[in-house]
Amino acid sequence: MIKCPCCLSDLKVTHQDRYETLDEHVNDETPSLKDGYQCSNEKCTAYEYNGVWIEDGEFWIKEPPAGTSYEDAEKAIERGSLTGRTHAINSWQDGWERYREEQKKRTVSFNLFWFFVQFVPLYQKIEGIHEWRRTGKWRRTIMRRVEGRYVHFMTFWDIYFSELREYRQNYHGALSMREECVEIIQSMANNLNFWGKKPEKGFLRRKIARYVVCWIIYRDRTKIIMSIKNTNNEP
Repeated sequence: MIKCPCCLSDLKVTHQDRYETLDEHVNDETPSLKDGYQCSNEKCTAYEYNGVWIEDGEFWIKEPPAGTSYEDAEKAIERGSLTGRTHAINSWQDGWERYREEQKKRTVSFNLFWFFVQFVPLYQKIEGIHEWRRTGKWRRTIMRRVEGRYVHFMTFWDIYFSELREYRQNYHGALSMREECVEIIQSMANNLNFWGKKPEKGFLRRKIARYVVCWIIYRDRTKIIMSIKNTNNEP
């Protein structure tokens, strides 16, 4: 049962209306008919300002009191909220916001010389309830400052595992004589990009990663694929 963020009373269905969700707005869809939930506590700020929620916790002002704007009514409910948010308690939206706030609080960011490094903790939704728990895993992002702006930077290991996945995803297709898979494996083995030119300067890490994958880890497999005739990728 979703609850009022201002007084924690159960929210009750009082009407139906075509409230537009974010997904419907983005996809330019006609809003569907939805149950409108309201607080029944007459002493509550949400009751006073006629706040409305839908099942997932999204919030609207149905009709503010006379002389009060929609914006002022929303701010009044936000100020009266025990969580500082307008989403209904126990709803998907409330759980999502709490998860995002906790993730942001635990995120570690720092500058190291001309690099910006960030570690973001990863979470997983708990089945059956609107809660997220930490997985113990982290997502790492490295940005390098180049000519006054930051660009994504891939370490050798990032590139290595990317090339390893690419090889594994295309190997069996290449054995089945799928032309695009053969071309990808042969391009990797010859250290060519997929339109037949050598990589530009600065791709030494990729060249080494491809050599390790193709000619050390999967040397025998690569020999088989290289024996397949493909005029698009002659060494």
